[in-house]
Amino acid sequence: MKTLVVVGHPRLGESTTQQFLKVAASECANVTWHELQLPFEVTQEQALIQQHDRIIVQFPLYWYSAPAIMRQWFDEVWRMPLTTGNYRLLRGKQLGVVVTAGAARNEFQAGGKQGATMDEVLRPYQMTARVTEMEYLPALPIYQFNYLSEQAKQELYITYQSYISNPEHGHFSGLEQWLLARLDLLVTTMPDLAPVLAQLRANQEELTDIAQQVKWMRQEDDE
Repeated sequence: MKTLVVVGHPRLGESTTQQFLKVAASECANVTWHELQLPFEVTQEQALIQQHDRIIVQFPLYWYSAPAIMRQWFDEVWRMPLTTGNYRLLRGKQLGVVVTAGAARNEFQAGGKQGATMDEVLRPYQMTARVTEMEYLPALPIYQFNYLSEQAKQELYITYQSYISNPEHGHFSGLEQWLLARLDLLVTTMPDLAPVLAQLRANQEELTDIAQQVKWMRQEDDE
């Protein structure tokens, strides 16, 4: 799977969040980090999209929408013949959204200060995926990055890498396999991690056995 991360930010060089995410992305194979700049070369932008399987649009939330450069990118690039005609060139690809917000997570809920959930704010992207016959990945919102603890940032680092590079992101088994593959790579440069990896694989086998036993028990109950 090849992923294209399209970053639309009016002050990218000043964003500690985007620099953090860029470092995380640089450690992932088959991920292209693409910073939007005007003017767009539409043909090249469209070709870049077609060359990738998962398209991630990444931006800070500006007045409940994307910054102007991201909106302009959609206006100019996502047009005929990219998404219409006798066939759809985006059909079967995945569309994900990474959005950063200065407000707290609990403000984006029923009765919260913002008056809407983040999923409701990002509804246009879900509709875009639907009309272009893409698979929509549940968005990855990042709230108040600069206030996160170091542990929370480490967790975000892994979650973000999974979001952009794990083909089965969102599925427990897929996340497990992805993490084991990441550890395999680390062991080549950090041999001390080998016992940890061995224990994780043993735990994985035990969990698989338990899941299979539960499946058989359910089948017997049905019979």
